Amino acid sequence: AALREWTPRELPMPVAVPPERRVRLHASVISVLRLDVPPDDRVTVAGLPTTTRLRTAVDVTHLMPLLAAQQILDRMLVLDMVDLADLTSAVNASRRAGSAQARVLMRSAADLAAAESERYARKVLREAGITGWTPNHSVTVRGGRTIKVDLALKKLKIAIEAAKGGGPVSGAAYVA
Repeated sequence: AALREWTPRELPMPVAVPPERRVRLHASVISVLRLDVPPDDRVTVAGLPTTTRLRTAVDVTHLMPLLAAQQILDRMLVLDMVDLADLTSAVNASRRAGSAQARVLMRSAADLAAAESERYARKVLREAGITGWTPNHSVTVRGGRTIKVDLALKKLKIAIEAAKGGGPVSGAAYVA
C-alpha cells in the first residue's frame, strides 16, 4: 500500500517475511510481519516484490489500526484499485487475527465513501430530507479529464465535495 502511495507516509510500512526467515530490520518506518504469502498473492511493483492489490487490501483490514485502515480502504475503493465485492468476499472468508475489525471496516466501506467527511455529508443530506443525490459521480471537466465528485445532484447540475475542516464537515458545491 505504501509503495503504491495509498497510505499516509508517516505510517510504518509492513514487510511480510516468511515465518522461517530470521530477518531483523532496524528502521522505524518498517514493521516486520511473519506471514506466508502464497504465490498467487504476489506481484512485482517498481521492481520490488509485493502483494496483489486484493491481498494488500485484505491485509490492511486485518493488520492496520482501524482509522488508518479506513482511510486506505476508502482510497483504494474510490480509485477502483480493488473491487468491493471481491474484497468483501475475501475478508468474509478469512479467519485470521483481526477478522472482527476487518468485517467492521467492510460494513463501513460498503457505502463507497472516500472519507469520513463524505459519510457525514451524506448523513446530513439524508436527515435534511434531501434526496436524488448520487455518490462518487464521474464528471468530465474542461480539457476532457474525468473526475469523481463526492456527491452530485445531477438534475440540478450541482457537485458537492465534502472535506474535513474547522467544523464537523466543510465542503464546496459547484454548479454547472
